[in-house]
Amino acid sequence: MHNRGLLTRCVCVMVFTALLSTSSFAEHRSTNGGVYTESQATAGKKVYETHCKFCHDDKFYAGVLQSWTGQPVSVLFETILATMPENNPGMLFEDEVANVMAFIFSNYGYPAGDMALGETSDALADIVIEKLTR
Repeated sequence: MHNRGLLTRCVCVMVFTALLSTSSFAEHRSTNGGVYTESQATAGKKVYETHCKFCHDDKFYAGVLQSWTGQPVSVLFETILATMPENNPGMLFEDEVANVMAFIFSNYGYPAGDMALGETSDALADIVIEKLTR
């Protein structure tokens, strides 16, 4: 009986998650749509040079962004937030991670916009990483 209740809850969570995913992707924004500001990218460059450049040169992120195509920016944000820098995972603050991501997007030619990249997973969930269109 206990397993049936657990199974029911798991199914409900999966259905709810699927519904949320469907609705968020139906109205998504794209990294091609100016999702960060130039000043944010400038601030991110400083964080990148201090904490990221030791392991990740400028060319590293081209492959990373390609492999994340179609994924919400929030997933990449959470991954960086929890696992980087490698020598002290989780030491960066949310605003620092958002700024580093803005720098990475800028460095690879994604356009800047008028609004800063959000600093929480919720704020980034509706932005999808897409191939660069120029």
